[in-house]
Formats: sequence, structure tokens, C-alpha cells
Amino acid sequence: MNLLSKETKLLNSFPNFNNNSKDSSASKSIIFEKRRRHQAYITTDYLLGFLTYFDFFSRDTFQIIKNSIFFSKLFEKNVINSELILFATLDDTFEMSTLLKDYNLMQSSLTEYVSPSVPKPLGNNLANAWKSSFPESSTVQENDIVYSQEINQIFEKTIENALIRFKTPVVTPEILFITLMEEKTTKAGKLIAKLIQNDTHWYLLRYRLIKRLHNQEVLIRSEITKNQHYFAYLMKTRFSEFDFNKLIKNDLLLTAVSFFRNSLVKGILKQNIFELLKDEIFTSIKFINKRKYS
Repeated sequence: MNLLSKETKLLNSFPNFNNNSKDSSASKSIIFEKRRRHQAYITTDYLLGFLTYFDFFSRDTFQIIKNSIFFSKLFEKNVINSELILFATLDDTFEMSTLLKDYNLMQSSLTEYVSPSVPKPLGNNLANAWKSSFPESSTVQENDIVYSQEINQIFEKTIENALIRFKTPVVTPEILFITLMEEKTTKAGKLIAKLIQNDTHWYLLRYRLIKRLHNQEVLIRSEITKNQHYFAYLMKTRFSEFDFNKLIKNDLLLTAVSFFRNSLVKGILKQNIFELLKDEIFTSIKFINKRKYS
């Protein structure tokens, strides 16, 4: 995503100034401000470093993936598959769960399919069980996280749906769940169809999920100026669905985006990008340069 093309064109359209320039100080201030904005956007792109599809997941979506890792340990599964992702999506803590319950999509309904060996009392209160088994201070080694090929394909399809179908760079729980629904040959897709039990309800649920997405996108594009869309979406990745919808409900979305943008730019301008680049270059040389001389 090129954030700077428009800013660069504007910047290049102004002439260079020197001590003998006849232009007003106001014009110089405008140029200075645009250069600072240009610097801030370059530094922002560098520091964010979007490298994987996880970087585009909203806070709730990322929490779903995180929860699926802990559930794999709880159920003693070596590989994270679509069933575990679906199971994590049905957690009561997510705002979307209220809608899903209308269609019999709950963790208690899914436990017997995900892990038949789990005792019934544990299955009825699984969220508290895994939280007590894995406190916040616990960590999982990266080598312990193994995603099935099915999951990698679902993640790629989810990103494709977000960008192409729903025209948003942020992967929300709704987009993830719609993808799970539509991938009918996967284990998660088959389980969703089995629990819903009715094609009409399946289509109605998908419609309601898409409507939730549409409402958010309309508000972002209608209330937020185009040059601040980037910061609106970036803020959305940092907020839970509950908090983001609360801003919309209280007509505070525009104010929140402006505050977020100003706070982010203020912090970014304190960073020395040249020092960061130097450190990265030396680190890269240290670990990549394996050449030996006799």
C-alpha cells in the first residue's frame, strides 16, 4: 500500500527555497509541514513492517488465533486445524458470539466434535477452563505452533475476501467466519453447516455478517476523510470490535481517528529512522554474511 505517492507529488510540485527566496514565510511553513508529514509516513511504513497476513488481523481476529493455540494444548492436538479456529471464534467474549448463538453456533455445541474425550462439565465451561490452565503469563514457543495446510489456505482466502470482496485491509472476525462458512469442504465448513442444519439459516447468517461489515465500512468512508482512511483502518486493528462499535454508536469515530492519527504521528516523529536503518543493516550483515576467507 503506497501512502506517499500523493504526498510526494504535492511535495515535488513546490520549488526549492533559499535565503533569497521571495516567497512568503507562510509558504515555507506549508513546505516544512508537508516534509514532516512525508517523513512521518515513511517512518510509519517502515516501523509497521507488514510482512504476514497476521499484520492485517484485527485485535479480536488475532485473539481468536491466539486462543486456538491454547485450545490445541488443552485438547492435546499437535496441529492447529480449522476446527480449532472455529471453536475459538465461538468464544463468548467476542461481540459476534451473540449473533452466532441464534444459529446454534456455540462452543458447548461444538465440543463433542472437536474433542470427544473432553469431560462434559469441562465442555460446558471451557473458556474458564483454558484460562485457568494457561494464565496470561504463560508463553508458547514458536516451534510449538503448527498450522495445517487447510488453515494456511483459509488464511490466504480470508485476506483475498477482505481485499477483493469487502474492500477493506482489516480482517475482522466476521470476514474470518464468512470464509470458514464458505469453505464447505473443510472440517470447519462442514461443522458449521451441520450445526445450523438449514440452508435458509446458513444464508441468513452470512447476510447478517456481511451487513455488519457493510455498516462499518460505510461509516468509515462517509465520516472519515479519504486521507485519514489509513489511520482509521490502522486504529481498527488496535481496537476490539466492542470498542470500535462503541465509538460508532456514540458518534466518536471521527474524533477517535483524529486523536489516534495525531498521537501516532507525534510518536513517530520522535523516532530516528536513520539510526533504525543503520541498526537493521548491521544486524542483517551480521547474520546473513557467511562468507569465509582463507
